Amino acid sequence: MGSGMKLPLRERKKVRTAQAIEKAASELFDAQGFDATTLEQIAEVADIHKQTVLRYFKTKEDIAFAHRNRLFDDFVRGLEGRQGGVLDYWRGYIEETSKYASKTNALRKWLDFIGPDDRLYAYQLRLNQRYQDVLADALAVEAGTDPDSDVFAHAIAAMLVGGNADVARMTIRGGRDKDVAHNVVQVIDLAQTLRRETIPPAKPAKAARRPRPTAK
Repeated sequence: MGSGMKLPLRERKKVRTAQAIEKAASELFDAQGFDATTLEQIAEVADIHKQTVLRYFKTKEDIAFAHRNRLFDDFVRGLEGRQGGVLDYWRGYIEETSKYASKTNALRKWLDFIGPDDRLYAYQLRLNQRYQDVLADALAVEAGTDPDSDVFAHAIAAMLVGGNADVARMTIRGGRDKDVAHNVVQVIDLAQTLRRETIPPAKPAKAARRPRPTAK
């Protein structure tokens, strides 16, 4: 819809309900942890039925990651409508999000939240994979190659997403939260020094040998 136009009443109610669920869940997660929080408790605090919660979110993990899933959707839209190159867009995205996370201590809180829980950590890894897939496709399209066979594009995407995540985690673990933005950008600097011609071309697959007929 155009800027300045309000959503229809029904859509505004949906947005408010989703926000109420997320707010209730966040308060409960902060107070008693993810594992101890139930969908029933979230529904009670949000003043709605449990079935209403399940209409908006399939799992408790989906509620915990609702904000980050929206960030991913925004990232995809921005990537598709970008003006410059893929790496330049990723750099701007990482600089903006990492600076905000460093100032608000949000990244440390998030890592402390998901770290002890295997379900949340696995969800984060799946979300990272979605970023990698989108980046790899965009890098391949930019280079005019096949996204399903471009080793360089997939390697760079994995390096950017995995490298940024691990360097951020390393920096916070060392108590240098204010250095996160600087350190993660170094991963992008390194990626920009790599050239696809350094990867040797794939050898054509050998034709399968047919078994010789056996004498009868």
